[in-house]
Amino acid sequence: MMPCTTKKSNKKRLAEGNYHSLPDLLSGRALDLGFPQRSFLGYWSAILFTMAKLKITVLKKLDPDEIFDELPVKRQDWMVPCEFYKDGQEYIIDRLSMPEGFCGSAWQTIYPNARTLLYGGDLPFFDEKGTSVTCCADGMRPVIFKLERIQ
Repeated sequence: MMPCTTKKSNKKRLAEGNYHSLPDLLSGRALDLGFPQRSFLGYWSAILFTMAKLKITVLKKLDPDEIFDELPVKRQDWMVPCEFYKDGQEYIIDRLSMPEGFCGSAWQTIYPNARTLLYGGDLPFFDEKGTSVTCCADGMRPVIFKLERIQ
């Protein structure tokens, strides 16, 4: 098969029946694009299935009294350290799904860093590769997390 270079050649190849079905692509019988033959699944599995694991550690739950000398709003019953976590608690994840028992709001906040680290990236703010320290977005009683790529 000739390498695919222009829209015209794509139309010609389509007319000649040189395009393969999705099962052909997944099984490795992919069309020749001018580089070494590699199936669609083989290419993405190298990325998707070699993803690292991530350890999420609860470093500290903060009480509003630790943050403010005087509360900026009237004290409410819920303004105590977060009840979802315990200091030192750990979660190990190997995919980008919120861990069981994790606060949805905290997950939304740490997700961008978790995604970067799980896919092998590093954050520019830390000298330690594969590491991030971040907190949830609860301004009255934040929880500080350490994210570490492992494996």
